[in-house]
Amino acid sequence: MHIKRFLLLFCICFFLHSCISCSHLNSDQEPMTEVTLEDSFVKAMDSQEFEKGSWPDPEWWNLFDDTQLSSFVEIALTHSPTMQMAEAKVKEIYARARGTKSFLYPDLDVYFSDNWEHLSKGSLFRFPPSLIPSAINQLDLSLNFRYEFDIWGKNLNLYRAELGMARAEMAEAAQVRLVLSVQVCKEYYNVQINEKKQMLYNELLSLRSKRFELIQERFTYGLDSRLQILVMERAVQEVQQELQEIQNEIAQNRHSLNVLMGNSPDTHPLLMLLKKISFDKPFPLPENLSLDLLSRRADISAAIWRLEAQAKKVGAAKAAFYPNINLMALAGFESLSWADFLSPANFQGFLNPALNLPIFKGGRLRAHLKEALATFDAAVGAYNATVLQAAKEAADSISSLILIDRQALIHFESLLSALNTVSIHIMRFQQGVDNRLVAIQAQEMALQEEISQLDLERLKIFTVLKLIQALGGGFYAPTTIPINPQDSHGK
Repeated sequence: MHIKRFLLLFCICFFLHSCISCSHLNSDQEPMTEVTLEDSFVKAMDSQEFEKGSWPDPEWWNLFDDTQLSSFVEIALTHSPTMQMAEAKVKEIYARARGTKSFLYPDLDVYFSDNWEHLSKGSLFRFPPSLIPSAINQLDLSLNFRYEFDIWGKNLNLYRAELGMARAEMAEAAQVRLVLSVQVCKEYYNVQINEKKQMLYNELLSLRSKRFELIQERFTYGLDSRLQILVMERAVQEVQQELQEIQNEIAQNRHSLNVLMGNSPDTHPLLMLLKKISFDKPFPLPENLSLDLLSRRADISAAIWRLEAQAKKVGAAKAAFYPNINLMALAGFESLSWADFLSPANFQGFLNPALNLPIFKGGRLRAHLKEALATFDAAVGAYNATVLQAAKEAADSISSLILIDRQALIHFESLLSALNTVSIHIMRFQQGVDNRLVAIQAQEMALQEEISQLDLERLKIFTVLKLIQALGGGFYAPTTIPINPQDSHGK
């Protein structure tokens, strides 16, 4: 009786020791709860490039009012292998989570075997006065039951960790969708703008070739030197090189656009060139920029779910310090003959409850818990870095768009000045005041200003795309700040 009491007291004391031994191991890292973008919003509202509006729509590409672009984006989202891979990854992780969930339920299976055997006369089992016949059937039919009582929430935490990773993967798929659609828009506008630049460079090459011919003609009359011919020849070659580079860029842009849409690079989709390439309307910026940014970014949502998953893994690691209770049971029939196989006399069964109390594991449990806590701390760092990067991207895009707006105004004045200069020189040439070379040079300068204008429009469109991506591109998932890992035990 004293021995039983001693063993019971020993188990209780060790159980309390197990509770205490892991209680002081916790994380001191704190995830960020908010970001501040008030200054950026105020600066945006003071410029003409922004207006108060709502968050981007899930089909944000309609903001560009280009049905051709919208159709290309929708094709890419449907047929792109990148999107297919992301969706398949989500299904894989969810299937893994469902597999982990199975440990929360009992295992129940039926086992049946029929082992026919012929015994030789010299067999020990046939030695007289044995009554065992020469041929026997070893029949076994049983219903097996196994269950692990998840009192401390170990299996539940592991399941919730896998479920969190699956939700993180779903958010990653949304991020892939956003990046893919933005990339399609970039390549689309690269093709459009480079096609326009190619036409302008062809005009510029024609003008420089005419100027080169005029200088050669003037050289024959002794009006220009050989040096001016060489300089002009080099100027013509520079335009030819620029034209070749633009043609190569157009080919690569078309290849990239085709691949993004799930086609082979050499596919020739019908692509109508735009008459005007610009984004000339205010960008709608949400007022609650600081408050809701965390719930509007898919990458932040993914980081939150990964953090939740790591917190649950910490809870599972803590549960390993506590006793583990299992129950095994079997019921069935066993016989050597089909004749009386299901007879009550051949019934068999057992019930086996088991208690596993960790006493000495060589520090393995504590090491595993410390590893889980370190992984959680790393996840906190990754989450905080993602939040800060998201805020930086939004602030950078806003300030860049404001700066580009100012540059566009200056460049527009420069372009108007160049066009007015062309008109004046053409008029002076027609009146015999200036020679033709001066008029052609003015036209070349105006074309170069138009080329620079296209580059500025590209930069503005790409900055708008960057801002749309920084604002989440229509993603929305109400988020809660990740729990502390010490709170995840047993939940």
